[in-house]
Amino acid sequence: MAESNRVTPWEDYNYIARLPDFWEVTGVVGGIALCRTYQAANLRPLNTNASRMMFVGYIIGGYLIGKAATVLRNNFQTRRQLFLEDYVDKHPEDFTSAEPKKFKEVLWEWKPHR
Repeated sequence: MAESNRVTPWEDYNYIARLPDFWEVTGVVGGIALCRTYQAANLRPLNTNASRMMFVGYIIGGYLIGKAATVLRNNFQTRRQLFLEDYVDKHPEDFTSAEPKKFKEVLWEWKPHR
């Protein structure tokens, strides 16, 4: 691939979230809820060893599904951002910068009441 056709991301754009994402937390909560619902539906006690192992498995499974959803979302957002950056770089005539407005153009005229 030629170097001129390669699109690189802007340096100041944050592509990946730093905290646990919504889908990761939702996956963990969904795993807990699914495990407890399964146990309640089958009339199993909550403190048995098999229930604890199943509980851990559902939490890990829910987290991994949430992590996969986060990675897919981040890839989609990164790709969309790179397409937009590439379009802006290739068509600068469509994105002309306007003159900045002054305060007297933005604010209303102030007349003190005395």
